[in-house]
Amino acid sequence: MKKLFGTLMVLALMLALLPATATAHTEEYPRLIAGQNIPVGYVKVWNVGEHLYVKYVITEDWCITETHLQVATSLDEIPMTKKGNPIPGKFEENDKHACVSEVKYTYNLEKKGWAPCDQQLYIAAHAVVRKTDGKGCGSTETAWGDGDPFPGANWATYFTYQVQCPCTNVPVVVNGGFEAPVVTDSFGWDIYASGTQDLGWTVEWYGGDTSFGGETRPEPAHLELHKSGTVVDASEGDQYAELDTDWGKLKGEPASVRIYQDLATCPGQVYTLSYAWSPRGGYDSKLEVHWNGAVLKSHEGNMSGWTYETWTVTASDTSTQLAFVETGTGDSYGMFLDAVSVVICEACQ
Repeated sequence: MKKLFGTLMVLALMLALLPATATAHTEEYPRLIAGQNIPVGYVKVWNVGEHLYVKYVITEDWCITETHLQVATSLDEIPMTKKGNPIPGKFEENDKHACVSEVKYTYNLEKKGWAPCDQQLYIAAHAVVRKTDGKGCGSTETAWGDGDPFPGANWATYFTYQVQCPCTNVPVVVNGGFEAPVVTDSFGWDIYASGTQDLGWTVEWYGGDTSFGGETRPEPAHLELHKSGTVVDASEGDQYAELDTDWGKLKGEPASVRIYQDLATCPGQVYTLSYAWSPRGGYDSKLEVHWNGAVLKSHEGNMSGWTYETWTVTASDTSTQLAFVETGTGDSYGMFLDAVSVVICEACQ
């Protein structure tokens, strides 16, 4: 048994010392490999609308000083020697950089003739990278986007990308300002059952007891809307929502809710999510914001006053759920919410 264990340890050590191969990787995007076996970052490729994007990203103690990029519809369209070795200096894109960590190129799919869905592209992403950690600072290496080897004898590699069919989904937050239904009650607030016309949000009770003060919690759940100025001025428009709502006739009942909408989204698309929140002064107000089932952010406080939030989020499917949850003490007094919107993040492309 000891002899077998020793043999296994030797084999493990030998495997650990073997150089990484150009195709052995599991990252979402092709790795950027320097000096044949040093991972220094990755090359991200994606398309949105009429544009294709290729971005070099450094994740280690290196920087980019040159990039050479060729995108083609066949391997033969990439400049090569007669022996099949690529010629980076003849690539379509040739640029020098002041030791940067990211470089992005943009192509117009239509102008290039790459617009048809499922068009396969051959991409040769070459770079010159420099060490920046102070240990051997200034040493440089050539790097390639990880993939398949060229026909020649050197270690240069290329990879392929399938042009994705354009996604036409446009996310629309319905009633993000909570302007409907219009509150007409003289007290300046009212409750509306989930499913009420124009409410737009699905409402669910969140935690708490189902009975209180001799009453049973009503179904479906209610969302409480306020006219501007009832407790605070609306952050925009004439109304806002309170997420620790009301059962109807009681005071102090556990009426925290979770509200959500399922938005039509494009996988891989980056969006800007905006909203405004305010605690109800003097009460335990806590809010969780969920994007696609995961907690994006938590907020809490006990002093009234609007805070405006803007977050960058990414869709992973054609439908993405946006939810807001009151997680403070359920006592019918809680977090205010207003001005919810989701739009395409133009600056993120």
